[in-house]
Amino acid sequence: MLTGAATSDVARVILDISKKYLSNPEVFHFPEILHFSAPVPMTKYEMALKFGEILGVPTDHLVKVDKIDKGVTVQRPENAQLDVGKLRELGIDVGTVDFTAWWRRYLGAYRH
Repeated sequence: MLTGAATSDVARVILDISKKYLSNPEVFHFPEILHFSAPVPMTKYEMALKFGEILGVPTDHLVKVDKIDKGVTVQRPENAQLDVGKLRELGIDVGTVDFTAWWRRYLGAYRH
């Protein structure tokens, strides 16, 4: 599974972390690792279906591949969703824009 967030969401989170640090640098300590991602996991296949819907193009030619080939050189995790718990503990807003709504607006795509 992939998770994603719009660059504007990523920028806002980085800005919020920076503000928090700059407001009290002597006290604020960064956790070793901070993760941020959208709360709704989507596969590349699901994203492709959404793009088809947004753009009003057919997707019946797309093939869902949901089996992991154990013989490949590079192993990929089945679920790559990130834990945003540390950001929440810091009081950082981890909200994200809706994937479909953002892409519809960005592409200027409105179904006829």
